[in-house]
Amino acid sequence: VLALNVVLLLIWWALTNWRDNAFDRALLHYNQAYAALQTSDVDLARKEFELAFRFNRSPFWGKEGILEQT
Repeated sequence: VLALNVVLLLIWWALTNWRDNAFDRALLHYNQAYAALQTSDVDLARKEFELAFRFNRSPFWGKEGILEQT
């Protein structure tokens, strides 16, 4: 029973940590995209928006992205 609790705790921690990291990375890329737009670097902004979209729209979150759920 103790081993099962430890395994479940590790799975829960891994999923929670992965979700927090995806949120942080999506937000970081959105911020970098806006900063690139302020310097008129459209190519960099497009790249950053694509990365932010990829982290935000992970299949783990379902239909909504993680940024919309918070």
